[in-house]
Amino acid sequence: MPSDNITVDGTSLGHNRRAYESEVRRQIAQLLLYISGRAVLNEIWHNGRTVRIIPTSTTRTTFRGADAHPTNWADAEPRNARLFDGSGHLMPGRGTGRGSNVIIDYDPWEWEIDYSFGGNNTMLANWPPEFRPNRVRAGNDRTEVLLHEMVHAIEEMNGLLHPHPLGNHYDTDSEFNAILVEAVYARERDRSFRSDHQVDGPAGSGRGASAQFTSMFPSTERNDFLARVNRFRAKLPSLAARLRDVPPPNPFRGFDHEMDSPLYDWNDR
Repeated sequence: MPSDNITVDGTSLGHNRRAYESEVRRQIAQLLLYISGRAVLNEIWHNGRTVRIIPTSTTRTTFRGADAHPTNWADAEPRNARLFDGSGHLMPGRGTGRGSNVIIDYDPWEWEIDYSFGGNNTMLANWPPEFRPNRVRAGNDRTEVLLHEMVHAIEEMNGLLHPHPLGNHYDTDSEFNAILVEAVYARERDRSFRSDHQVDGPAGSGRGASAQFTSMFPSTERNDFLARVNRFRAKLPSLAARLRDVPPPNPFRGFDHEMDSPLYDWNDR
């Protein structure tokens, strides 16, 4: 890896340590195959803070899923901001904005695996079906899960975590940001993506899986979606600039005054 500030530590698994660390590194290697994955990893590698990836079972016995949490909540949130935990619950204290090291709880074997190669790679047109996209449910691919948590880590490393409650099945502002990047990555691979934080496939309490960014907010709130993407760009300009290089459909491409229109179709940009 270009930097040593991402460590994979499976020590808690004993004799299974090597298998865990190898599998997580395999997911990181797959992220490097795509512009969006490299964009997120480069943001981490160019930050002075560290990310440590450990098995979920190291810290939780009944929790299924993945989680990125700072080693210091106050440092992870903006200066003088009221503190919220990752679920949007208010905590005592105020943010310092200094940025924090991050721990990612992640068990790759909890998720399905999609080694297909999508996007513009025409070499794979004649590959067998098992190597083609969309054989894993939206939001349930191992690399999508890891990428999602890495976006949270970037906010926390920069003292920009903003887990304030948000409607439309997103839970918090930070979850919207992570799902947006996850969606760009999924579309780069010709995969559908989950339209909110309440579903990891076609069925669930949210709006389900989609291949259209317009699904991420109801049509009556399209301007709100545009505003949130622009806030992302203002908050994490370097990451947004890197993501702009991903081919369309991509909501980070071509954002200027014309995007103020709710009729603008960024899926075709």
